[in-house]
Amino acid sequence: MKLRREASEKGFVEVLSNCRLTMCSVLVCLCFGAKISEDEIKKIESVLKDVMLITLPKLPNFFPILTPLFRKQLRQAKALRNKQLECLVPLVRKRKAFVESGGNGGPEMASPVGAAYIDSLFRLDALGRGKLGEEELVTLCSEAINAGTDMSATTLEWALLHLVLDQEIQEKLYKEIVEHVGKDGLVTESDVEKMSYLDIVMPEDDDDTSSDVDFVVEMEASHTYVPHSMLEDDSGDLQLFDNLEVETFQKTFKVKRDAILHETTSTSTVSNMLLEVGVPMEIQEFKVNRILACVNDMARQKRYAGRKVLKMRATAEVTQFVYEDFDFDDRVCGLVPVSESSIEALEKVEVEEGTGETCSICLEELIGGAAVARRPCLHLFDQNCIFNWLNRNNFCLLCRFKLLARQ
Repeated sequence: MKLRREASEKGFVEVLSNCRLTMCSVLVCLCFGAKISEDEIKKIESVLKDVMLITLPKLPNFFPILTPLFRKQLRQAKALRNKQLECLVPLVRKRKAFVESGGNGGPEMASPVGAAYIDSLFRLDALGRGKLGEEELVTLCSEAINAGTDMSATTLEWALLHLVLDQEIQEKLYKEIVEHVGKDGLVTESDVEKMSYLDIVMPEDDDDTSSDVDFVVEMEASHTYVPHSMLEDDSGDLQLFDNLEVETFQKTFKVKRDAILHETTSTSTVSNMLLEVGVPMEIQEFKVNRILACVNDMARQKRYAGRKVLKMRATAEVTQFVYEDFDFDDRVCGLVPVSESSIEALEKVEVEEGTGETCSICLEELIGGAAVARRPCLHLFDQNCIFNWLNRNNFCLLCRFKLLARQ
């Protein structure tokens, strides 16, 4: 009805906005186990989209003396964070009360205790420091909703485009739908499972049918650099710095089913993927466990049976605290060397001739074909220079990204 009304009023239907709204509604239900009104969904979708797109100046992060020049942007970011909390904290509290009551709650709760994503977060002991707070729960749920909304909505838009362009596919799908539910029937999930043409054509891409690849995992890590002087505002309130997205590293991995499911190799396989996008070993445990739980769940579900390729997307947020007055002497640096495993994990690459790339340690040009090492933060160095540096310091000279220190 909504789409028909929009078509009659505007003469067309906005595909992406409607796909985003639908996926956001589904993901909010999956995260919080609750059905909420369309107006609330629109508000949440709008706020989370702004959170994802917000960009704050990088300059004051490293030159705090310039911070007063960017007060307006910081105020805007804090206001957005407050709107995010206003939207999602009530959902967190309602679900927590529902779980603590043993499932006795209002009619808005659509899933039983243990079925919502946030239910697992309530039980989580965060690295030995106790239960997660409301702001942390909001951040984790926002991350899941944003990641799922964008990827799913874009995929739906792509599928609808090809459906519109290909008349033959339209006809076959229409005939199959009519055969199962009639011209005016409501299509349910059980009906979709019976539609053989839809099940064969839609789930897989032609380029992902290699028999050697069972899982395609898209990893994305957002690195936030927070200077210590900005941790507290004038009122001493710690806020917002999970939104200071500075750099995002993304990579897609194709791995065999045995490597990611076998108990002896699963943890190291996922850990190495996280290292590739710059997630340090010391904060990986929670993310590794979540990814493996998702992988094992996908492998067991009947809906994925028979598919040659299973796809998933994982996101991580890494917050790194830096010192504006960082002094590269022995007293401050502490001469903390990097672990041998971190040095061995450095990616060896070859620089093309004439790129003008220079090593930031010796300042010499990186000659084509020379031995060059790339850190997880993607900065390039001469291999000998970076090995010598990491034997004394466990951070990147340019961005201060830390690797696992030698014990």
